[in-house]
Amino acid sequence: MESRQIIRTTHKVLAALEALNQHQALRVSEMSRLLDLPRTTTVRVLETLRELRYIARRDDDRRYHLMPRVLQLSSGFDPVFGLVQASRPLMDALCDEIRWPVTLCALTGLHMRVYYTTDRRTPHKIFSSSAGIDMPVRRTASGIVQLAFSSESSRALLLEGTREDAGSGSRSAAEIAEDMALARRQGWFYQPRSYVDRAEFKGFQDKEGLVAVPLLREGGLAGVLACRLIRRAVKPEWIPRELAPRLQRAAAEISAHLDASPLLAS
Repeated sequence: MESRQIIRTTHKVLAALEALNQHQALRVSEMSRLLDLPRTTTVRVLETLRELRYIARRDDDRRYHLMPRVLQLSSGFDPVFGLVQASRPLMDALCDEIRWPVTLCALTGLHMRVYYTTDRRTPHKIFSSSAGIDMPVRRTASGIVQLAFSSESSRALLLEGTREDAGSGSRSAAEIAEDMALARRQGWFYQPRSYVDRAEFKGFQDKEGLVAVPLLREGGLAGVLACRLIRRAVKPEWIPRELAPRLQRAAAEISAHLDASPLLAS
């Protein structure tokens, strides 16, 4: 009986999180109706989640909403294995064609993580990147694309959770809004500055530029495809005319390959 009680309690807690994820903000009465639970039980569930800082309650309308800590629940889960498998051959081919390194990133917690890069295939780079690097959302082209093409609720959580990221190159709220609008309008985003996480490469950021495009699937944003380039080695008009469309085509091919391969898509 005790084991079954624990399972029922867990079900209520997870159902409350799912409801808040779907509806964004709910009063106790609304949650009670959605979960078909007594008001007293609903209050206990919500207050437990609030004490653990997974949710918060607004003072003005007393609605509960998710907090950035819920993103940590998925930080140990790696859902992009199939994405990497599908992307690798297409990214390698694109790198061989354009000669610039191509990178696959995806959101992990509150950071953009590099899952695959073609740096080893080309000498045309100032420094080498590698898989496993975590990059700040607010300071990178891939982060802006992630924000621009995420759902409204996911975007709000990301912006709230990364508010304290005030390092060099971090964007203001107005700059983020402007860059997101541009990324959505174009379908890609260019940042004339790279992100560097190693001290020996500090000072090289302004020599590189990055172009990032969303890797979209029917279920939403699967990841971000990006390309690093040495700015003085390319003409500015080449980026919108050639590079961005090639990245977009590669992203579309990766998505199509995933959709055609159920094992990879899972």
